[in-house]
Amino acid sequence: MNDVKSNVLGDEHVLPFCSQQGFNSSKRYADKYLLEHVWRKAGFDKRRTGVMASARLEWILAEGRAEIGGKFSEEQIRDLLDCFQGEIFSPEQFDRIASSLCDDRGIELDEYEVNPLAPFIDELRALSSVQRIALADALEQTWHRGFPSGKTIAEFLSELGIALAPN
Repeated sequence: MNDVKSNVLGDEHVLPFCSQQGFNSSKRYADKYLLEHVWRKAGFDKRRTGVMASARLEWILAEGRAEIGGKFSEEQIRDLLDCFQGEIFSPEQFDRIASSLCDDRGIELDEYEVNPLAPFIDELRALSSVQRIALADALEQTWHRGFPSGKTIAEFLSELGIALAPN
């Protein structure tokens, strides 16, 4: 494990390698947000700005979760969980969910249309930015909160407000 320092946190944290990669890739976005949104005259220091950013993200996630509800079956979510085993997504990865699944399955992205997974890949490729963020967050949370709590995929996603499509 390596030490990671961040202007966002202002202190030192030790992260597992998979978490460190996602964190390092995300840090520049957080630093930019803080640079642009810390307004001391308005009373917004880093902590308050972080609270506002978290609130805004939670609102975005709720919108995205509602929009992806019913789009994916438990089997499809399981395929994604298998592909992104314990992954902590960086913002750049949101746009690569479909291509990462293809890579994981040995499918050439430019030839995926002949694969039985083509409708699923099409659905992933058609997701909006908000929907991709919500899906990535749901996968992360399932790995890091849902599975450790002993809940099934369906139970945990339901708690997040995401309904599954029938298989």
